[in-house]
Order: sequence, then C-alpha cells, then structure tokens
Amino acid sequence: MNSTHWGFVCFAAMLIPYFVTRVFLAFPGLLVIDRNLGPIEAMRESIRMTKGSRGRLLGMVVFWTVVGVVVRMLGFYWDEVPLEGRVVIFAALTLKWICFDLVFLLGQLSFAHAYVTLLGNAAQTSPSTAGASA
Repeated sequence: MNSTHWGFVCFAAMLIPYFVTRVFLAFPGLLVIDRNLGPIEAMRESIRMTKGSRGRLLGMVVFWTVVGVVVRMLGFYWDEVPLEGRVVIFAALTLKWICFDLVFLLGQLSFAHAYVTLLGNAAQTSPSTAGASA
C-alpha cells in the first residue's frame, strides 16, 4: 500500500469519530445559551437529548458536511480561474466567503430547528409534565 492509500485510509478513519462526536454533541452551544448550563453539563444534556434521534441527526451532519466540502471544492476551482484585475479577484474571493458563510448559517439553522424540536419532544415526555397532567 503506498502513502496515498494510507492517507485516504487515515482520513476515512478520522471521519467516523467526527460524525459520532458531531451527532452526540449537536447542541451544547445552544444549551449553554438557552439553559445557562456549564460546558460539561451541556455536553451531557446534549448526549441525553439526542437519544432516539441520532439517525436523523447523522443524516443532517453528513448532508451539511457534503455541502461544505462541495462549496470548498468550488472555491479551489475558483482559485484556479485566471482572473485579471484586483477588483475582480476581490469580488471572487468575497463571493467565495459569502458562500462559506451561507453554508455555515444554513447548517446552524437546521441544528437549531432540530434542537427546538427535540426540546419540545423532551418536554412532552418528561416525568415532571406527566405528573402535572395527572
């Protein structure tokens, strides 16, 4: 096996922990802001919240990772296009960064929506609301 194959194998092996971590820790930032939790408590709560929805969250993580990779690949191709003039180069680089920011924003919005959905589901099934309705 040559070094290129080993590089690909190592890269693929790094993706598995990334996807697992990203799914389990999908919401700590939102939990810190929304519930005023500390970082460790927010990570524990995120792991608890994602239970039962990890397949859908994995789909979201894979989708937004692929979209991000595609946008970055387009950025590499834009860099190869011979552009003349500083204004045109500045406009192309600005457009590339706007695309990156939009992908990041859309990914964050989709995770925020999933957070609100899971938070609503957790409130409906929590023992405190079950006892209150009885």
